[in-house]
Amino acid sequence: MALCDRLEAQQAGAESAHAQLLQTLLDSLNQASDATDFATKWQRLAEHFHTLFITESSIDALKRTLLQLAVMGKLVPQDATDESANELLKRISDHRSTYQRKQKSLADISEVEKPFELPCQWAWATLPAIGELARGKSRHRPRNDPSLYAGGNVPLIQTGDVARANGVVKTHSTMYNAKGVEQSRLWPAGTMCITIAANIADSAILGFDACFPDSVVGFTPEFSELDVRYFEFFLRTAKSHLEDFAPSTAQKNINLEILGLLSVPLPPANEIRRIVAKVDQLMDLCDQLKNRLTQTHQLNEQLASTLVERALAEDCKQTLTTADRQLARTLLATEITHRLHSHRTFGQRKLQKVIYLAEHAARLAAIQGNYLRDAAGPHDRQLMNKVEGEMEDHQWYERIERETVGHAYRPLSQAGQHRRAYCSAWPVAERNTIEQVIELMREWDTDRCEMTVTLYAVWNDFILEGRPVSDEAIVNEVMHRWNDTKLRFGKTEWLVVLAEMKKHKILMPNGFGKRTTGGMLSLPGFD
Repeated sequence: MALCDRLEAQQAGAESAHAQLLQTLLDSLNQASDATDFATKWQRLAEHFHTLFITESSIDALKRTLLQLAVMGKLVPQDATDESANELLKRISDHRSTYQRKQKSLADISEVEKPFELPCQWAWATLPAIGELARGKSRHRPRNDPSLYAGGNVPLIQTGDVARANGVVKTHSTMYNAKGVEQSRLWPAGTMCITIAANIADSAILGFDACFPDSVVGFTPEFSELDVRYFEFFLRTAKSHLEDFAPSTAQKNINLEILGLLSVPLPPANEIRRIVAKVDQLMDLCDQLKNRLTQTHQLNEQLASTLVERALAEDCKQTLTTADRQLARTLLATEITHRLHSHRTFGQRKLQKVIYLAEHAARLAAIQGNYLRDAAGPHDRQLMNKVEGEMEDHQWYERIERETVGHAYRPLSQAGQHRRAYCSAWPVAERNTIEQVIELMREWDTDRCEMTVTLYAVWNDFILEGRPVSDEAIVNEVMHRWNDTKLRFGKTEWLVVLAEMKKHKILMPNGFGKRTTGGMLSLPGFD
């Protein structure tokens, strides 16, 4: 349970750091000065897609940023030959009938707050200045207008049905008959419908002719050349600001007047087409990222299931080649170094002791260490030289001299990239035991490591030799038949460490591996 708590804390810390990094990079993208600057920053971001966009929420954040850039004029280059937005607004005004001009004149937005600077060809406008913004009921069309009926049956859009699903509005099965249509407006396909109750300011594009109630507002641009999807993109970026204008009631509502006063960044008509095309392209990319993410999650689940099955199967053991064994040893050493290199007490001596204890506690046949009764405890010099050389060759870690005494390990450019190979090299059950050894020895100083592992090695030698095991015999072997440097610790100190070892099952030897060699007394048959 303690291990689970630590893993949970590490995961929470990693998620928090990832969220901060992602937000910083998206903010940088949002601060692009123009389309050229955006392209440069986007390229830099794209190089790290595989590490940045690893959750659905991160991909959704990217989508929101792209929409914001689109309506700020930073997604596609401007073209000086395009008709300016001001000229477009004048053309819209001239096109309208006298009645429409009276009802929907160009709004005076000189006093409205402008949230950001627009490109030179753009202009601030309002939705009523660009097209028709009205409730489902028509105020200026006669009730006997035959275009209202559409054969007597048209879909009725309910308030809760204004929801996007791959660009299609989900509709209710209820149908208006001719009598019901008399007092309602039939909106054509391509209308943007906006809720002003329930899900405040949710928006979608109609894929068919339809009627809708007063709780839904419709918007159609004056000219068909103005792609209504651009305005739907903008409304999604403005949704959170609109909620500020809703009364503080149980159900948030806004009204038609608030929508009509909304400042809309209006590009030239040609640029609107380029923006919509670019957004479609980038949204497709985001959807592909989500699909790959789903596939990755499914693959990980299948892989985890397979590994568990392999770990539980008794016949899954495979004979390792010499090359496989060396790689497995290096991966073990790298994993230990990766987990402990930042600790002040971790160096070459401690790495060797953790490798020895992991080999024997987890019964790692791939290690096959040949350990000498060295001054600092059991030591395999050839093994250490091999794994240190390969860690450096792979650009994982390198050994460096400490400023005081001894050695430490410094991460290189590919530090941490060993993990996938490590998980493939060692089955789950063995990795769990290795994990226990690393966590147990994490805070130990060098002396504690040396004393514990030396006592373990002698105890294990006794089991291999078939000799009687007692505390007195183990400590006597350590102090008088290992190396005279062990005399710097008193007998009482050795007995205390031995007693502490017996509190942990993982520190109780099982007679695995080879007997240590060398020391102050060599036993016949074991040299």
